[in-house]
Amino acid sequence: MRDPAHAAPIDTVRVRVPRAVREREMRDVAAALFAERGYHGTSMDEIAVRSGVSKPMVYEYFGSKEGIYLACVAEAEKGLIESMERAVSAETAPDRQLWAGATAFFTFVEEQREGWSVLFEEAPSKDGAFAEAAKRIRRRQAQVIGRLMSASAEAAGAQIKPDEIDAIAHALVGAGEAMAMWWREHPETERDVVVLRLVNFALLGVGSLLAGERWTP
Repeated sequence: MRDPAHAAPIDTVRVRVPRAVREREMRDVAAALFAERGYHGTSMDEIAVRSGVSKPMVYEYFGSKEGIYLACVAEAEKGLIESMERAVSAETAPDRQLWAGATAFFTFVEEQREGWSVLFEEAPSKDGAFAEAAKRIRRRQAQVIGRLMSASAEAAGAQIKPDEIDAIAHALVGAGEAMAMWWREHPETERDVVVLRLVNFALLGVGSLLAGERWTP
């Protein structure tokens, strides 16, 4: 048996952190910095310092600042889309599905502010891979909305062309994004109020809203 007196002091024992855990830690730190300072205002040096690792390790894991930024985008995108699809699948009626999906979207905006900033404030303003990532996110959101619209139209016996559904779905994605931007400037407004405004806009349209009609969950 080894003499305890000759064992290495506890504070000198190096614990190996699993790669997936280390990667997530660096990505979370980077996302916070990107949200706070923007892409150009964030340095790999600071990501490394705040993560408690060396800068070469950050490069080893992500290749470049663009690489870690795109990793942040991908993680935020995954969280948003999965939460929307999970919420929608829990309902059956199209209007309730729209309410559930919109609630999931605005919950993400409220609770994942760093992810929101990376997805909708930083990425869309960039070129190349960043802009493509932003387009991909909007397409995936539109696909979720488009499926709801198709199911609703089918249930009503309506014939709507796929490209028309796709166009309207993208318009609703844009409306949701714009309303989220507005909400960021009016945080005193309750989330469910914002969700209801978007759902009513989607289901009833401006004309019906101005006439005093309202949908309620």
